Amino acid sequence: MFAAAPAGAGGPWSAGLQSRGFVDFEPGNDFAHGLQAGYAPATLFGWNARGRLELRAAYLTTRLEASYRNVLRHDWFLVSPVWHFRPARLFDPTVQLDLGWQRYDVENEAIFGDLENSGAVRGLQVGFQVNLARRYALRYAFGYQATTTASSAVYPLPFTLGLAMSFP
Repeated sequence: MFAAAPAGAGGPWSAGLQSRGFVDFEPGNDFAHGLQAGYAPATLFGWNARGRLELRAAYLTTRLEASYRNVLRHDWFLVSPVWHFRPARLFDPTVQLDLGWQRYDVENEAIFGDLENSGAVRGLQVGFQVNLARRYALRYAFGYQATTTASSAVYPLPFTLGLAMSFP
């Protein structure tokens, strides 16, 4: 439930945990949790970015839910450039592009061994971030996600919840 905070809310580096849910109207594989790190440079190639562009890397997984429910073990490895419209203000609208790779464990190799179980992920989310005490931020985003694998487990409507801590 933690996500990265931009440089305007504290320091250029951030770390935390992220929870991502999926609107699929079916029980199971509803939430992915994982680690996330971010960097929001003050300048980018000579341009004064003022913390508006943030680069995040995240690992998300459904393995926590799989420990108590019979669901697929699904992993996402994401790199996400995020644009902050008002990074130093209390209310900060954001746009996030998710690019990365996903894979899930095939439960029965004899039956499902021929299925492709990994592929590229791309997605777009819009949302907002509430910056608190110059170090912490609450975050929410909603969007669309697609994968290149036809036989993959697809979760097209992600929403992200988080709490962040930035540091110098």
